[in-house]
Amino acid sequence: MELDYIKLRDIKPVLSGYLHESLIVLKEAEVPDEKAIHDIRVLMKKTRSILKLAGPQLDNGYNDRDAESLKKVGQITRRWRETSVLRKLLRDFKKENPEIFARLSDNADLNKILGKIEVLSDAPGDLSESTSQINSLITKTSYRIRFQQMHTINPQILIKELDITYRKVVDVYVTCRNNPKSDSLHKFRKRTKDFLYQY
Repeated sequence: MELDYIKLRDIKPVLSGYLHESLIVLKEAEVPDEKAIHDIRVLMKKTRSILKLAGPQLDNGYNDRDAESLKKVGQITRRWRETSVLRKLLRDFKKENPEIFARLSDNADLNKILGKIEVLSDAPGDLSESTSQINSLITKTSYRIRFQQMHTINPQILIKELDITYRKVVDVYVTCRNNPKSDSLHKFRKRTKDFLYQY
């Protein structure tokens, strides 16, 4: 028997859960590995997507600060993610072309990138400082969300916001289908993730 209504999850526990989980992942190791970086980035995207969905019904001051904090976490971890992706591509290329890398064995920059995961930044203290900054941003966001009034959120408005997100995905999809440029595809990817994480 099909239900004639949609059961929505409470938003605050979901948001708090994502933020708590991201802090656990961050603290699991002194230096975040590729999986930890990926997991934290996904959790931040999920949190931001839900905040976008509920945004029209939340306190704008809090919501803007939370969105800005989570965006900052994404900016910090983007550099780490790009480094890990570059490292993986180079390792794959090295397997396919060992003779080229044999001639480049004295290249310090290349060896640094291909080295251990500890080398995520130029300055030794930079990683520790960035990790501390991420921890602070997530903790403060979690604290603010704890005091956000979310019990009055209207489910009908959430459904309308979800429909708006869906329509944005459809619009970008049509644009990509008609003119598949890299910036359009990137936008489509972002909008699709928003819809996926909100749903």
